[in-house]
Amino acid sequence: MVVITKKLLILVDEISQKTELHRQTILQYLQYLEKARMIKLLNQPERYISRLQKPDKVFLDNPNLFFVLNPERVNTGSLRETFALSQLSVKHEVHLHDKADFTVDNKYVIEIGGKNKDQKQIMGQKNSFLFVDDIEIGHKNRIPLWLLGFLY
Repeated sequence: MVVITKKLLILVDEISQKTELHRQTILQYLQYLEKARMIKLLNQPERYISRLQKPDKVFLDNPNLFFVLNPERVNTGSLRETFALSQLSVKHEVHLHDKADFTVDNKYVIEIGGKNKDQKQIMGQKNSFLFVDDIEIGHKNRIPLWLLGFLY
């Protein structure tokens, strides 16, 4: 997962300089990678129109790509989020959320984490759920992450 804010724009600028391609061309290539289903570009719902100009985050389209691109350095948090996004986005509209990880269908707030993840980020949010890795059974709004695989 790469956050496209100042950090990624600096990276895009560096790539642009090294390849001698315009910054806008690099951003267009990101769109091509999304169309090829290699990545997913996400924004917060209110910024959806600006996604073609500057997405807020870039995710790999499929979590298996982590093991192809850099198998020695797979970030578990990014892997979890990518898995959740890949499963949710098949039949649902997914956007970034300002406090949690995702908003699904502009109705549900989703936070992804490991078994020790607490409810702090989604506390007070209506229709909020915590999808947790490394647990077998859920309780209330704490749901095993693997269950998202049944959505596909």
